[in-house]
Amino acid sequence: MKKLLLLNANQNLEHSRTYYLTKKVIEKYELDKKYDIKEINLYDLNLNYLDEEKIIERNELVFQRKFDDKMFDLAKEVKDADFIIVSAPMFDMSYPAVLKVFIENVSVSNLLFTYDGKEIKGLCKAEKLLYVTTRGWGIKNRDDYGYKNIVQVANMWGINNTKLIGVSKTDLAKRPFRDIDDFVSKLGSLDEE
Repeated sequence: MKKLLLLNANQNLEHSRTYYLTKKVIEKYELDKKYDIKEINLYDLNLNYLDEEKIIERNELVFQRKFDDKMFDLAKEVKDADFIIVSAPMFDMSYPAVLKVFIENVSVSNLLFTYDGKEIKGLCKAEKLLYVTTRGWGIKNRDDYGYKNIVQVANMWGINNTKLIGVSKTDLAKRPFRDIDDFVSKLGSLDEE
């Protein structure tokens, strides 16, 4: 069975509207029947940004092609996934810092991408990346800078097929979960724009 990697950048999962939307999208498209889903809760990883010491260590391991080091385990999860879902609420016009730290930790040269001085070539197996988000106020999909950044990251990793599923005004809604249910019921195919 193909592998779906769910990158969960949500807190308080019981009340998270973004996590709820993500689960409803998985249910609607029966992704749990088509893929073996591995969920990684980014908050549980307790990752740190790469400081000078970690960058030097990582670069030395990359130079020696020692990708069996545990430092690269998460990058290999990303590389080997057939489909990736990023589930992240909009925070301050982007996404939570925990997602940026994750991206920083897994975007490893010669593992997720190569660069020959002229162009970047992605090495990920995934054919598609789906970005699922909710926004407390009326930001439109076209103005979602978190998604715009994720598109560039996905391209660097070699994933050129990305899609955004986003719901706005969830902080203003009287019944946000019912509104999300209504939104999901009207979604078309995952391949539609």
